[in-house]
Amino acid sequence: MSRIGKLPIALPSGVEVSITEQEVVVKGPKGTLRRQFHPMVQIEREENTLRVKPQDQSQQARALWGLSRSLLNNMVV
Repeated sequence: MSRIGKLPIALPSGVEVSITEQEVVVKGPKGTLRRQFHPMVQIEREENTLRVKPQDQSQQARALWGLSRSLLNNMVV
């Protein structure tokens, strides 16, 4: 289990996130970022947090889980 992937991502005030299928768009005071994520990970929004979850427990899905969470966190922060 990915230690990094398990951590939720807190959304600061002034940041808007829209999730469509595998694409995430983050809009904030410094601009807009857009990224497509691998289909082996699922991104969910829960109130003011984002969570990344793997689709299965394969080694590749677990590796992409931590990577995707880190990339998404860097987009938000």
